Amino acid sequence: MTYELNLENLRPYLELTDTHRHQCRELYYSPLKAKELEHKYVKRTDDILKRTATIGCDQACDCFLTFDAISLNANYTALVFSLCGISHPLHLVLYASAVEDARVADIAEFLSDILVNLVRNELPKLPMFPAVFVLLHNNVISQNVLRKLSDKAAYAKLFKKFLFVLDATFWRYYNIHIPYIQNAWLDIMHTEITKANIKDVFLQHQEIAKVKHLGFMEEFVSSYFSLAKILLSTRATVMLRHCTLERVDDFVKIIRANMKVFQNDDSVTRQQVFQLLRAVIIIYDH
Repeated sequence: MTYELNLENLRPYLELTDTHRHQCRELYYSPLKAKELEHKYVKRTDDILKRTATIGCDQACDCFLTFDAISLNANYTALVFSLCGISHPLHLVLYASAVEDARVADIAEFLSDILVNLVRNELPKLPMFPAVFVLLHNNVISQNVLRKLSDKAAYAKLFKKFLFVLDATFWRYYNIHIPYIQNAWLDIMHTEITKANIKDVFLQHQEIAKVKHLGFMEEFVSSYFSLAKILLSTRATVMLRHCTLERVDDFVKIIRANMKVFQNDDSVTRQQVFQLLRAVIIIYDH
């Protein structure tokens, strides 16, 4: 592969110690499979397996699966699928690719096919990081992906065991002037939930949402109520604070900030975007 992006041009790389720079160089310049090179994607299952001992989970670390379509400029989008810890701050990029927008007729179809492939073929290889549910951005793309999955019988059956939850972070900040919404978020996301108090935590907010006709609030309370019940089936207590897309959203900001290495946006190639994506994943140890 011809490297159009020099690690030395990335400030985050220069901030690393000599030891970590050496490790990043080895990973960045390691050969990729021919198919990955051609289609500008990486499946990182093997990388995650190699790092299992150093990630910090002494036993199986329950995760949620998520994905994002990140528009980087007028021509290219990064697709990133991640596993995030439910009670652990880990963020592991399972799959990443750089796609040319003009060549993708239906982004939702493309994302749903990748999601199915990962669930069928990659997640079973990672028993230390079992995916308990799927957390999605509450946007049109996610809704279209869900529609694609439900329209195909084989896909619907595959995902029947997963609860799909729409992240409420944006919705929370958009409604900053509604006290009921802010209080519901604080109670649900920051209370240590048990079988003894779960109804007290959720039902009061569910009732207020109905009285005030706050549909988004009712959806949030209902989704996270279902999630808490699922999680409590295998543990004594649950904290939902990590069950948001905050880590993923922060990573998006990191990727976009590093896109500034390309001075002329119009001349950026798909190869450069792909190499930047790989470099950022490696440098930030995701």
